[in-house]
Amino acid sequence: MKYVSLHNHSHFSLLDGYQTIPEMASRAKELGATALSITDHGTMRGVVEFYKECKAQGIKPIIGCEFYFCPDFSVRDRSMTHHLVLLAMNDVGYRNLKELDTIAYKEAHMFYKPRIDESDLRKHSDGIVCLSACMASIVNTPDGEEWFEKFYNIFGDRFFAEIQPLNIDKQQEYNAKVIALARKYNVPLVVTTDAHYARPEDEPYHYLWLQIHGNGYHDNENYQWSEDELRKTPWIPDEVKDECIENTARIADMCDVEIEFGGQHYPVYTDRNP
Repeated sequence: MKYVSLHNHSHFSLLDGYQTIPEMASRAKELGATALSITDHGTMRGVVEFYKECKAQGIKPIIGCEFYFCPDFSVRDRSMTHHLVLLAMNDVGYRNLKELDTIAYKEAHMFYKPRIDESDLRKHSDGIVCLSACMASIVNTPDGEEWFEKFYNIFGDRFFAEIQPLNIDKQQEYNAKVIALARKYNVPLVVTTDAHYARPEDEPYHYLWLQIHGNGYHDNENYQWSEDELRKTPWIPDEVKDECIENTARIADMCDVEIEFGGQHYPVYTDRNP
């Protein structure tokens, strides 16, 4: 099996992700996957539980987050808040993800959502793989190509153009845009299913989960797919299927974070000004 699910939301994506962390890991194991990511919306609070559960089930944990990204945090405009998926490759990347998570919750950055901006991303990009994210990405705006090029300049060969096999017209239009940009800038493609629940039969419960806050409704395909489903779907062009599936395994191989438990870990204070 080559496919690894790299864009997944647990119940730590509050009232959005329906699957629990044990369900996420069990589903990945059921599908024969060797690795799995966690990319909750604007939070890394589930990372330790996820890491331990994956290890217990023999799954390689990939630590990530779907950050709320804005061009400039000083601009107080909700329409300028977008999604961006970041995955830790190593200990440096893991520390940078934690730093970005901390920055996002600072009072100046918080505006309805905990946000990071371009300057934050440039300062803390080492050791991180970037996926361009879903239709809520800044790539899916009139200035999308400019931002696609910026992400490529920041991350280089650690930037991947993300497409999804959802049976909705807007997704197909966005996929076409992303594929065209990927070819223009020689950026590799990757496929995700933006899984908010583990199995297809969980969709009715996910729907009810979302209705608690009445904020939108995901398509009925936002679960962890099998590789066979991806290869058979008509919603990803046949000519890119091999590439975008194989790149999920490539990214999984690039990511290797070990979290140490036990011992004494004291904070290091770098600013000693009184």
